Order: sequence, then C-alpha cells, then structure tokens
Amino acid sequence: MTNKVSRRVSLLTDTILSLLSWFLPIITGLIATPVIVKSLGRVEYGLYASLIGFISYSIPFGIGKILVKYVAEYRASGEDKRLSESISSTIWLSLGLTITGCTVVVLSAGYIVQSVLALPEEQFSIGRNGIYLASATILAMMVSQIFQFILQGLHRFRPYLLITNLSGILLNVGNVGLALTGAGVEALLWWNLTSILIMGGVFAATALPGLPEFSIRPYFRSREWPFVMRYAASIVVYQVFGNILFIFERAWIIRRFGTESATYYLIPMTLAIYLHSIATSSILVVFPLVNELLHDRERLEMLYLKANKMIVAFISFMAVVLIFGGDGVLELWVGAEIAKNSYHLLIIHTLTFAFTASLMIIGMIAEGFRFPYFNSILTVTWVIVVIPLIIFVVDPWGLEGVAGARLFGVVLTLPLLFVFERIYLGRVLWRFWSATLGRLLIAGAAAAAVLVGIDASVFGLRWYSIALRLALGIGTFLLVVAVSGYFSKEERQMLLELVYRRKASQE
Repeated sequence: MTNKVSRRVSLLTDTILSLLSWFLPIITGLIATPVIVKSLGRVEYGLYASLIGFISYSIPFGIGKILVKYVAEYRASGEDKRLSESISSTIWLSLGLTITGCTVVVLSAGYIVQSVLALPEEQFSIGRNGIYLASATILAMMVSQIFQFILQGLHRFRPYLLITNLSGILLNVGNVGLALTGAGVEALLWWNLTSILIMGGVFAATALPGLPEFSIRPYFRSREWPFVMRYAASIVVYQVFGNILFIFERAWIIRRFGTESATYYLIPMTLAIYLHSIATSSILVVFPLVNELLHDRERLEMLYLKANKMIVAFISFMAVVLIFGGDGVLELWVGAEIAKNSYHLLIIHTLTFAFTASLMIIGMIAEGFRFPYFNSILTVTWVIVVIPLIIFVVDPWGLEGVAGARLFGVVLTLPLLFVFERIYLGRVLWRFWSATLGRLLIAGAAAAAVLVGIDASVFGLRWYSIALRLALGIGTFLLVVAVSGYFSKEERQMLLELVYRRKASQE
C-alpha cells in the first residue's frame, strides 16, 4: 500500500512540476513580447511572429515522439537491440524528412514571400532570409527533440523540465537584449537558432548517459521500421495538414489585411497557445504510464479519469481568466491600440485552444493502442472544414471570421472524444463528464461574475489593480471547486501527502 501511495505521490509531483515548469519561460516570454513589438513595430512583428509560427508547425516536427513509447516499452522489457533499432530508425527517418522538407522550403522561399505571402518589396529580403533561418532552426530543433523525447521515455522528467526552463529563459532573455539594442527580425531569428543549438547539446549530454545500451545503427532494414514508419506516417500527415492550415491562415491574413493585422491576430493567439502548452506539459507523465497499463483496462480508465479531471479543471480555470480578465491584461501588456483590436480575438482563440487541449488524453490512449492517427483525423477534418469557411466569412467578419472558422473546426471534432472512449475504454463516460463539467461550469460562472463585476479601472489601470481583480476571480473559482467536492477524498489525500513530503524534505 505504501508503494502505491508513493507512486501516486511521485506521479502527482512530476505532474505539478511539469505544470509549474512552463510558468517561468512563459513569464519571460510575456515580458519579451511587448519589448519585441515596440522594437520591431506592429508591421514587422507580424512577419516575425508568422516565421516563428512556421518553425513550430514545421512538417517533420515531432516524429521523435515515437521514442517516448518505444524507449519506455523496450527499456522495461530489456530488449536492448530493439531499443537501438527503434531509436536509430527514428533518427534516420527524422533527418531524411526534415532535410527534404527544409530543402523544398528553401528552394521555394522566393515564391513564398512574393506570391503566397505577397509581402511588399521592402519586406521581401527579410522574409526570404527569415525562411532560410527558419528552415535551419527546424533542423536543429528536430535533432534536439530526439533527445528530449528520450528523456521522457526514460521517465526523467525533472532534468527534462529543468533544461526546458533554461531553454525558454535563454531564448527570451536574448530576445529582450537584442530588441533593446534595436535588432531586427533576422537578428532575432539568428538568436532563436543559436539558443536551440546550445540547448540541444545540453539535452543530448543529459539523455545519452541514461541509455548506455544504445548504439546507433547505420542501416535501414530492421524489424522496427514497420512500426516506426506507421507512427511517423501519422505524424507526417498531421504536420502536413497542420502546415496547410497554418500557412493558408497566415497567408490569407497577410494578403488581405497586411502584416500589422497579423500582429493583432497572433498576439492573442500567443496567450491561448500558452494555455495549451501548459496543459500539454502537465500531462507529459501520462503517456509513458498509458503504455504500461494497456492490458489493465480498469487502471487505464482510472488514469484517464484522473488525468482528465486535472486537465479540464486547469483549462476551464485559465479560459475564464483569459476571457473575462484578458482585456486589462492585453492593454497593460501590449498597449491600448493592440488590445482594442485583439481582445475579441483572444476570446475566440482561448476557446479554440482550450477545446483542442481537452482532446489530448484520449489521443494518448489511442496512440498507446498503436492507433497514432487520432491527430491526423483532427487536422485533416480542420483543413477540409476551416479553409473553405475562412474564404467564405473573411469579407463580412474580418479577422474574427478567420479565428471563428478555426474554432468551428475544433468544435466539430469534439465528439471524437466519445467515439474513442467507446473504442478503447469500452464505454462512454457520460456520468463522469456531466459531473465534472457541471461543477466546473458553476465555478467558472462564479469567477466570471467576480471578474466582470470588479472594474479594475476604478483604481486606475495598473498591474496591481489587474492582479487584485484576477486574484479575486481565481480565488472564487478555487473556492467553488473545493466546496463542490470536485476532487475526491483520495485525491485530496494525495495532495496533502505531497505537501507533507515536500515539507519534510526541506526540514
């Protein structure tokens, strides 16, 4: 019994550390953004943000995620040869696809900036060089991610999270320094590439000692290729269609409204993506555990319920804060002009990425059962639905229409959660979802009433007045959640044991 409690507390510790680890880089990112916007101006910042987004959505990005599953699985079974083959196959496949994709992008750079983005002549050189740098960054990031996923597969989340923190801080501190000196888009992209190369080396130096049995295999013919290729194919489909949507969305905005409008669109999207990123980081520890419980349906369902309870509570909490308290935050963060043009977009983006995050756990279950096409289904559906809708609504609704089309596509795919529950858990968990969402709806409504009812401008639009407003809203949400019995007695006990153990370790 003690071992079970210790394991649960350890899982909870890793989850909380995973969640908290994103806040420091996000805080530095929040500090860096207004400095960069002021330095570049609203026009060039839209171009810079679009190029950074291209890096994040790159086609081969994330293939290394295969290793989270296979490192955990083969390390536990002692199959050293299969472990080396799976890692080697993933490395060679990732390199091949990344180099191919980046080469195509580099060769097409002139066409992209001139015909796809339709940049004005004065931005042509910046856009083309930016695409070159973005392609090099994609290659560096792909190699770095191989070692990041190896660390996750080894359950070494704390070193992984520490290095991730340092990476985010290094990037944002460098960006602020460059922006304060008046550096342009190209200098910022050069620093982005440099910081990724530095931290990629740190990830490699940390991960490889944990795999003394690993040796790189220079050949392609191995029994792991069918598994790696099938998994990689799903990721490639997901990334290809994700890129189609990403490039079309940005290109359509820049062509129709200009790069300044891209700034209004992408700044609130950055906040919504932070919500999604924190949610993602909080469940990193779940995926390796899913693979350990594939043959224990009862424990797998329990893990699924607990993970969803935590993630949905966090998503709801952050969505309420951003939707009902984000107006003042935007104005203080990036100025009144951007806030006026971005707040309604922040509401739409927040809902979009909150709903997207709610599908992550069931996606992990599907991947654990070797059906890695869940995300592919999502992105293919979004492309088919969202792109025609953007074309249809952009004239009457403008930027809000573009964001609304993306939101509609995500909402349309939400029922897949229940479809895959039926497939992999044997039933749809209606009672769980009704109880969970009912309690969170009450807590969210109470917090929203507080946030709307308190006019921070009475005290002047200052950070302390915004902080007070948000603190009261957050406190209301947490109080209602606690009173409603959202967390069970066992879950509350786990939290108490975690606090007690951390306190004892400090004494």
